[in-house]
Amino acid sequence: MKPQLLGRSFQIISLLVFLIVGCDQPAPPPSTGGPSFTINSPLENSSIGGTTFFSVQPQDPGSVASVAFKAGGKDLGTDTTATNGFKVFLNSKDYPAGALTLEAKTTGTDGKTNTKTMTVQNVLTPPSSGTVSTQGVVLGTTESNGSVSTLTIPPGVADGANVSFTSKTQAEVKASTGVDYDALGVTFLGAQEINSSQALNTPLGVTSGGYAPKVQPGQAVVNYRIAPDADGDGKGELVVVNTASVTPGGDVISDPVPQIQLGQVVLKSREKVTKINSVTEQTLSGMPGTLIEISASGFNPYSSQGNIATFRSVASGAELSMPVFVLPDFNNSSAQIVTLIIPPLPPGSTVLNLKNSSTGSQINNINVNIEALPLGNLSGALDRINDSLTRLISDLTVLRDSINIPVLEIRKQYRDLVSNAIAPITRTRFRFSQFALVLQTIPAGEAHDKINQMMAELAAVLDNLPTQALKQ
Repeated sequence: MKPQLLGRSFQIISLLVFLIVGCDQPAPPPSTGGPSFTINSPLENSSIGGTTFFSVQPQDPGSVASVAFKAGGKDLGTDTTATNGFKVFLNSKDYPAGALTLEAKTTGTDGKTNTKTMTVQNVLTPPSSGTVSTQGVVLGTTESNGSVSTLTIPPGVADGANVSFTSKTQAEVKASTGVDYDALGVTFLGAQEINSSQALNTPLGVTSGGYAPKVQPGQAVVNYRIAPDADGDGKGELVVVNTASVTPGGDVISDPVPQIQLGQVVLKSREKVTKINSVTEQTLSGMPGTLIEISASGFNPYSSQGNIATFRSVASGAELSMPVFVLPDFNNSSAQIVTLIIPPLPPGSTVLNLKNSSTGSQINNINVNIEALPLGNLSGALDRINDSLTRLISDLTVLRDSINIPVLEIRKQYRDLVSNAIAPITRTRFRFSQFALVLQTIPAGEAHDKINQMMAELAAVLDNLPTQALKQ
């Protein structure tokens, strides 16, 4: 019974979180220097080979006027266009093998600058097979056109795995998978077979050597993975992994994968709102039920289950994972608002990890202090839950009726969204009222006390939720 109740409770909370997010969002953090950014390709201490992107991911692209790139002390160029990301091509053959220092310097629209450097390992002649080390691995294979294609596996992905990389012709792909590029109207831009002793679940850096001349004007260029036959037609399925670009040297290379960046944090409970400029600035503190809203980038807004928050209690080792909500930041079109809730774990120090499962990007070891809940009267917990759910239904109804967007179709979509949230909460309230009757029949004792304790914790979480945000 307990897992079902907690699961349903978090569904209620998640519905509320989703609606609150759209009603009240944090303002972007104040600028204290040059534009904040991360180097998202290549990754720190990774191995590179062939042609790759050297790119940065600003926290607020709109605040960036330009980004200047250097490799080995030599200028690679300056990018002033935010629409397709700030990036330049980096050809490893232009530099000696071994450690290579990269530098990126952002200049803001206010003239302020910010510079970051990193070191990568340059591999001039990648082997066709190898073992993934702490620096990742770069593998190479020769295409039928004589060009070299490369595979880059970044650090932290399948460490210790034995991987091989082999080019395949269009005819070989058709023979082994049944996929006929010509029949599908898809331009063949090279294919490579990857064999690994461990699963490779995140996008990898792939360069198809010498295939750029086949790209026609106006064509979208993407990387596919050929998955096993799923519809019974005897042919593999083309699954888009990520986008790709054409290089001046004639190759087709994977576009940079966005990395998670975190900005200002807003903590919201029924009693207070606390703003923090950065998760590294101070510990996030609040009782279970407190909303955590983070201005961020690098999450997948199209996956409802693919962005994961994991809380782990330092004291007890108890761990709880849950999906987070990712929505556009209406104050900054290039940013996202990530919303999650402090769960009912034991009070004290807790570690929070955030992960985009689509890309493998993650931020670990965010410090959270979970404050103790005032449980109040255990015997009245179910009544408090019922009162909280009744209040939520009332607040959501007011919110739905107050939506007055001029465009009728959009207004209806938003009102339907709120109505769709009200319905399951109403059903859950009815089920809790039934459970209250069942609880009265359970004899006094350890089982009765544990259920009461659980209900008291849930009631306290609902009490702490900042439902007043719905009225703003």
